Amino acid sequence: MFAAGTNHLRRRGASRASKAKPPMRFSPLVPLRRPVFGRRQVPPDLPVVAGPTREERRLIDRIIRRMGDRESR
Repeated sequence: MFAAGTNHLRRRGASRASKAKPPMRFSPLVPLRRPVFGRRQVPPDLPVVAGPTREERRLIDRIIRRMGDRESR
């Protein structure tokens, strides 16, 4: 269907009076692909974190035990 007096196709629901935004050309939920420049770098190894010492473990156990006593009230 052509608009009256023009060679342009008329879109459904569109009129000169309506100033609706044009339809989106791409989905905003899909990120655009970007070229990767250079070589990919291998992520650095994470440092090994030591666990709690004997004193720290005792303190943690005491805190957990104390919180359990408080909740049972």
